Amino acid sequence: MNKTNEITACEVCGNHELNSVLNLGSHPLCDDLVPIGDTRICKEYPIDILFCSQCLTAHQRFQVPKHELFTQDYHYRSRFTMDVLNGMSALVTACEKRLSTLSNKIVLDIGCNDGSLLNYFRAKGCTTIGIEPTAAYADAQENGHRVYNDFLSNEIAETILKKHGHPDIITFTNVFAHIENLPAVIESLKRLCTSSTMIVIENHYLGAILHHNQFDTFYHEHPRTYSYTSFIYISKSLDKRINHVEFPSRYGGNIRIFLGGPP
Repeated sequence: MNKTNEITACEVCGNHELNSVLNLGSHPLCDDLVPIGDTRICKEYPIDILFCSQCLTAHQRFQVPKHELFTQDYHYRSRFTMDVLNGMSALVTACEKRLSTLSNKIVLDIGCNDGSLLNYFRAKGCTTIGIEPTAAYADAQENGHRVYNDFLSNEIAETILKKHGHPDIITFTNVFAHIENLPAVIESLKRLCTSSTMIVIENHYLGAILHHNQFDTFYHEHPRTYSYTSFIYISKSLDKRINHVEFPSRYGGNIRIFLGGPP
């Protein structure tokens, strides 16, 4: 088997009693595309789903290292899919509704890709910052956003604080499920946040997957798939509370969580 990190405990709540619920066998990475005429054989990795009955989070038993998944030649760009753009526009509108105004707010988008979401925030008068580990960061930079070509870490968090101060809004749009080391990311987020920082997380919703039998949506790029209960635990880890939740219909059913204030 190609190199993976095997999970033995829930990264959301720490529970060691994880149940194996679905084994789909081994598959290539979904974005490992081979050009026509190339004889290269794709590496395959297992998709074996574990379930935590304490916080109701689904995990990939074998997590592919993030540097294998999100390489510099990662081809996905948000701007090419109108449904994605419509969802981003709706997210910004929802943020504006929660805060009354977005003018002069500092927004940090984690996994900003080509900067499409930041474009909508900038149109509302925001200062826009992104973190993007792949070559897509260059597209966001060309659009005038300040982008850090790296994964979120304590070091990147400290750099952002020194150069920009604490963000007013931190967003993860279909990114929070991609995180390799959740406890480390939570630690970095706590450095970035003040008590008034709003964190907005949108991802595919485990409830929708179960209700509609969407087993084929489990794939290597999502080490975790979250329920509402997952975010109750995550909000406590961040010293935040859940202020609002929405369930957009995108991707067959998403969950959009707004975290703010102390618990």
